[in-house]
Amino acid sequence: MPYFTTSLYDAKLYYDDRGEGQPIVFVHGWSSNGKLFEPIIQRLLAQGKYRIINYDHRGHGASSTCDKGLTMQQLGQDLHALINALGLKDVILIGHSMGAMTIYSYIDQFGCDNIKKCVFIDMSPKLLNDDNWSLGYRKVHKTLELLEQDMDLICEDFDKFLFTFYGEVLPVFATFPEQLAVLIRPGLIGINDRRILALFWWSMFRADFRSAIDKITVPVLYFYPDSGLYPKEVASEFMTAHAKGGVKIVECANASHMVPIEQPELLAKEIAAFC
Repeated sequence: MPYFTTSLYDAKLYYDDRGEGQPIVFVHGWSSNGKLFEPIIQRLLAQGKYRIINYDHRGHGASSTCDKGLTMQQLGQDLHALINALGLKDVILIGHSMGAMTIYSYIDQFGCDNIKKCVFIDMSPKLLNDDNWSLGYRKVHKTLELLEQDMDLICEDFDKFLFTFYGEVLPVFATFPEQLAVLIRPGLIGINDRRILALFWWSMFRADFRSAIDKITVPVLYFYPDSGLYPKEVASEFMTAHAKGGVKIVECANASHMVPIEQPELLAKEIAAFC
């Protein structure tokens, strides 16, 4: 399997590189890995026009664990290191959830000089809500107080916390009886590192990349699932007002935050048209 080692705290990151043509980099979300995008990637590769790079964040999937650099700022730097290591030019970046926030972080630090277009799937630039911001995590209207409660539960019973999170992301989880939930919880973590996921959860919710949206000078495609985690106004109001390259919104009916696996055909079709 191909890896590259960043000079940033020596993280060994797994990546997959297939196809030829317009370079596209997929960036997955929290507690997931690059396999999430495979149904979309297969449809795009079949068109024979794209070089697709799909990688795992540090502490996720097949990438190595590490003791440092467990912040959103670092994930933006990892993405920058990957693009440089592969010599990519005029890249199209596609991010889902924390993957989209990774792209916000990249743009905040490095701008859009080497980016052709951006695709964001259900992600706000600021997750915590407060008196001046209501476009964050909407399922429980997450505030700093609730984030602190999250961290308490993560420290006490990570499996239970992860199951609760999946109940917010995929509504079917919320319908499982407690007897079944107890059996399912341990398997949700997969091969990811619990400690690293906990630190990324804290960093993700404490981050504020609203100013990064002002730095977007390339076209944006935003996928809004109607049962997702963030309100449509993230794109229709905030991004439209601040991103300078224009924003196209695709509404995904009857879709949750996990729309990449629920409606891969729609996403692949819209991404191809956007590219």
